[in-house]
Amino acid sequence: LKEAYRLILGMHMVTYAQATTRYASFLDVLAEAQAPAFDQRAEGEIFYNLIAPYVRLVDPEGDEVVRAVYDDPNIAPEEGQGYYCQVETVMRCFVRSLSEYGVTEEDYGLFENAFEECDVSCSDNQMPIEF
Repeated sequence: LKEAYRLILGMHMVTYAQATTRYASFLDVLAEAQAPAFDQRAEGEIFYNLIAPYVRLVDPEGDEVVRAVYDDPNIAPEEGQGYYCQVETVMRCFVRSLSEYGVTEEDYGLFENAFEECDVSCSDNQMPIEF
């Protein structure tokens, strides 16, 4: 029963990580069109806030990156890396930290409408998360 609980908890985290990443891709599309993104920023932040304490445990710097994307509408994406890739990197590394919960990177998947393919590299010193 404990293993089933851990898998369900891990998969919930994956769902919120996917939603967080999806809204970051919307920000890239809207930035390209020079359109306002207040709603998308707020919705992405809501999804992120559900997993933020756990992300912060394994990747405090990554947490700051995602918070900056959703908190400040005046922050432009880094040169050569859109909002999507900034958030995708943090979320993919977070999902890797859930491996002890039966969650795999394949469960996280790929976002098919992404503007770009991201080069994801995670810190070697990330600790597996413990709930």
